[in-house]
Amino acid sequence: MDIGLEYVIETKGVLYRSKKGNTHIPIVKPRKVVETTGAGDAYRAGMISGLLDEKGIKAACQIGAKLGSKCVEEYGGQGYKL
Repeated sequence: MDIGLEYVIETKGVLYRSKKGNTHIPIVKPRKVVETTGAGDAYRAGMISGLLDEKGIKAACQIGAKLGSKCVEEYGGQGYKL
């Protein structure tokens, strides 16, 4: 059944699915894991930012992966610097 979605994105590692097939985006390993609070929100913020900047879905997912990784390296979900 086609419900009009162009992409479905899974964030356990990053995999996005489209009508053209599946694309895996490698994870970005954090230097250390301090706290995971806000990692998913940071991922989504990076991905949305990339899409708004018209970077394309793959680059947007890569930006999201980088921000999610950066987020877990610090305490709290918003205290890190980019």
